[in-house]
Amino acid sequence: MRPRISSKDTPNKITNMAGDEFPLWEMIPPWGTLPIEQYLIKNWNHFSIDAPSQQRQRLIQRFLERDKTTEEFLFSDELPPRMPTSEEIGLILHPWRSDDVIRRKAYYLTKDSVLVFLRTHYDPEDDGKMNEWVYETDLFEENSWWACLNEPRLFNFGSDWQRVYEIMPEGADGYIEKRIKKPEEPENRLRDINIAAYIVIADQEAFQSGLLRLLCLDDRQNIIGEVRVDRKPAEITELILQRDPILGL
Repeated sequence: MRPRISSKDTPNKITNMAGDEFPLWEMIPPWGTLPIEQYLIKNWNHFSIDAPSQQRQRLIQRFLERDKTTEEFLFSDELPPRMPTSEEIGLILHPWRSDDVIRRKAYYLTKDSVLVFLRTHYDPEDDGKMNEWVYETDLFEENSWWACLNEPRLFNFGSDWQRVYEIMPEGADGYIEKRIKKPEEPENRLRDINIAAYIVIADQEAFQSGLLRLLCLDDRQNIIGEVRVDRKPAEITELILQRDPILGL
């Protein structure tokens, strides 16, 4: 599990390369510092006849399917091996993810293992319920606001929730917990499977029933377990940590 960012071990302000201080939550990573961005510029074929969007989507899929045990694309807060040129930024990176808020969330998702909360159904009448799930209690651990993906312009996927990884591949390494079957544990079909990540989804059924959809995923983003839960995301995190049988996972 990656180191956790919290108020205990992270300053309220950070200093950029020019020596200017600004609040931590305003941190926008320089182009090329995120692992997926390094992967894209390193593997980009400038002679491909495919449209940039097609090549980018193919590379993102390869990034998701990579061997996650490698350290090749895991960086500290120092600059990565190679910074992109202005041409690479304009062709490869900026057209794909130009939103500063999304890149800021992606940055924090690479630094922390948290439960990603994705909203895929958008009806203004449901905003009150969404606010209840998110804002009336602490969101996840350490108030991890960056793990809440609630933007109709980007995430209005309906039932096709997997599309989130085309925009936020960092979410595929979300709340990670490797499980190993132990003799003292009760029989469970998931106990001897490596769980790569969990994700909570507020889909149309969730707003109708009040039950959020909790998915348990393998390292290829395949569903290996799911359950509807009458809990807020912060409470779901605690249930996962405790391996509460109420989840049935």
